[in-house]
Amino acid sequence: MAIKDMYYTVSEAAKELDTSRQTIYRWIANNKIPIEKIGGVVLVEKKAVDEYAADRFTKAMMGMYDRLAFDALRQQVGYTDKDHIERVDNEGENLIFLVTHEDGTKEKVSVGNSELSIAGTATQPLMKMKFSDITRKDYTQSSRKRKKRKPKS
Repeated sequence: MAIKDMYYTVSEAAKELDTSRQTIYRWIANNKIPIEKIGGVVLVEKKAVDEYAADRFTKAMMGMYDRLAFDALRQQVGYTDKDHIERVDNEGENLIFLVTHEDGTKEKVSVGNSELSIAGTATQPLMKMKFSDITRKDYTQSSRKRKKRKPKS
């Protein structure tokens, strides 16, 4: 296998990841991506670049999914922009959110059976999410502080 099949130059890696060469050099300095130096030329492993690109895409998709879920929850339950919503966890098929209202009260909301629809035009796609199961519960964190464990001797 040829070297050019296994490695990118820094410029090629930057182009592939849609970032600057300076960012690639920063990642190299911080040991975030593996490199090889051959004849004084810095080469970046293609496998590492592909994995990073896939990870970045997955995170972007999850962020978009969370924003859709937040918007759907706001619309269906009547929350305002002053209500702070954060995704806490997954519980089987359900998404769990913690909602802090403007007055300081908190709610734990479980939503399930989501339906995602995609419509719109080629230039302006529209994605909407709808939940058919929504369970709301008052939520208060325990004010008791845990005792620190004694270190084992």
